Amino acid sequence: MRQRRWLGAMALAGTLLLTGCGGASTAKRDSARLDLAVSDGAAPTQAQAASKEAGAALVGQASTNSAPAPAADRKIITNVFLDLSVKDVQSSFERISLIAESSGGLVADANLRTEFNQRRASVTVRVPAARVQDVLAQMRGLAVKVDSERVNANDVTEEYTDVQARLRNLEATEQQLLVFLGQAKNTQDLLQVQDRLTTTRAEIERLKGRVNLLTRLSDLATIQAQLHVEAAVIAPERPSNPLDALRLGWSASLEVIGGLALALLTVAAFSWWLLPFAALAAWFARRGLQRRRRTA
Repeated sequence: MRQRRWLGAMALAGTLLLTGCGGASTAKRDSARLDLAVSDGAAPTQAQAASKEAGAALVGQASTNSAPAPAADRKIITNVFLDLSVKDVQSSFERISLIAESSGGLVADANLRTEFNQRRASVTVRVPAARVQDVLAQMRGLAVKVDSERVNANDVTEEYTDVQARLRNLEATEQQLLVFLGQAKNTQDLLQVQDRLTTTRAEIERLKGRVNLLTRLSDLATIQAQLHVEAAVIAPERPSNPLDALRLGWSASLEVIGGLALALLTVAAFSWWLLPFAALAAWFARRGLQRRRRTA
């Protein structure tokens, strides 16, 4: 009896022990799952924060890169062509030279001549581009009539920028060649580097000349003006009395008759080579007429 009670107590104690161990294991697993859940929830939060910071940094960098660069100075070559009718070619010619010099420009070319007993002039001036409109206004003021005006503006900014970039690259190449020249160990290498250096320097000088030319052409506008005397308008003569009308009519009839006579003489002089054919045709016609008379 006692033995059965002891065995029952031992079984109950073992059951309680197993139950306690199982509860502890379950508690540990639940605690581990809870820790894992917490860690999994925190990790995305940190990743999202890091992603937001990286995104903000990229947006800031993109904003910096997309910020508009300072506008470069435009290089525009301006050419203006004028045809002016003036009262006095000589004085207008001299006045244009003074206008160009007073505006800070110069006279590039000038030609004063006489054609068909009329004075004509052509003058080319170069003035600062910033004052070209003022100079044009003064030149128009010298004219009785502006027969024509044409403006040609050529934007060479792209070419100017490209030439400058090529010039910088060649200057960097020149510096490298100078280093190689100092490091040359034999005559062959020295001659090769020297030849390349000479070619590079020649190209640098050519590009510098092009840059200077584009700069001068864009800084100074060119104006070419043609000057001539205003054509006199002759009003038709009107008769004031019957005698004047008769005189004008007689003069007009003589002009018409003279024109017709001149035309006939011109045709006769041009048709001289037709005379032999006309004479031959007249001879055949006469022979034919004589034969008809004999037959009749």
